[in-house]
Amino acid sequence: MRTLKRILLWIAAVIVGGLTFIFFTALFQENGQYSIPYVAVLGVALFFIIRALRKPRTEKPSNQGAQSVDALQTVSDKWNGASVVSYQAMSLEESLQVGDYVVVDVETTGLHPETDEIIEVAAIRCIGGKFEAFQTLVFPRNRIPEYVTQLTGIRNIDVMNAPQIKKVAPKLLDFIRDLPIVAHNAPFDVKFIAAAFETIGANIDMRYIDTVPLARLAYPGLQNYKLATLIDALKLIQGKQQHRAESDATATLRLFELCQREIPRRAAEEKRLYEQAQLEEKVFHLNKFGMEAESAGNVEKAIGYYEDVLEEKGILPNAYMRLAVIYKKQHRWKDVVRVCDAALIALHGVQGKLCQPVEWEKRKAYALAKMDNCDAQED
Repeated sequence: MRTLKRILLWIAAVIVGGLTFIFFTALFQENGQYSIPYVAVLGVALFFIIRALRKPRTEKPSNQGAQSVDALQTVSDKWNGASVVSYQAMSLEESLQVGDYVVVDVETTGLHPETDEIIEVAAIRCIGGKFEAFQTLVFPRNRIPEYVTQLTGIRNIDVMNAPQIKKVAPKLLDFIRDLPIVAHNAPFDVKFIAAAFETIGANIDMRYIDTVPLARLAYPGLQNYKLATLIDALKLIQGKQQHRAESDATATLRLFELCQREIPRRAAEEKRLYEQAQLEEKVFHLNKFGMEAESAGNVEKAIGYYEDVLEEKGILPNAYMRLAVIYKKQHRWKDVVRVCDAALIALHGVQGKLCQPVEWEKRKAYALAKMDNCDAQED
């Protein structure tokens, strides 16, 4: 109705303006004095038409054009008591383990929820692996700045028939429920959502997950961690306009799913490398203590240290070699064979003179031959 009214006013303005011009021209012609009343009346009419066209839009917008919102179950606009809206970030451990959540993205007229407004909101709810979507434009009290239109593509005419935030907020609240909110640069979105909930006097304690720090952990080394950069780097979405709530929410959802998989994988790899470093340090000192004991003539103590290296399956060729040499001197051929087998497994693929499989096979064959001779002599 608002659009039709403005069109009719423009048509009337053109007609009245044309008639005013005609009668004004007649003033300078013969019998032009009879045109003076007409010019005065038409001038006044044109003044009020132009004033009506320039009048700010204050009438309450209808809910037409927001079918995706109206189709959802709504909650009452009336709340009892004072509004208490709070929010806090979830820990990394909680973020990686959460299974049910709501991804939210908002487009706004600026950066400050105290003075700026939401013009579009989209949410994707994930419960038990099933997804539901919520999206709507929002009619702001003030006009959308030109730079916002250039960034998002959302024009003032696009939101003319959209619901006001007081109509959207209870439906968004019902959609989010008590689920954690996932967003990229979440503090920004959550502050605007909190401001929206305060307009209806809602009482809610929101928990949120920010995908920016998660992306830094999962994909270190990127130029920056803006959503647009991550979309290009990780191919999160294709063929959708960026800086629109629905497409950005979809991209954030996929980013969050990737981070939940990638961060534990990286953590497991880092843990493995750390444990490997610890083992190498331990084996190094065991070998060192063994060599010191052997130099001091305490062969049995040296054997104990070298055997600990074998038990840890440490990759330290010297320990295997020294232990094989000691057992060879003591004619403990079975132990020589055991050490050779352990070396062939632990040192497989390791480069170095003492790690060559051929050499360990020769030592093992020599020890087996000695064992056979001993058995023959006993027979």
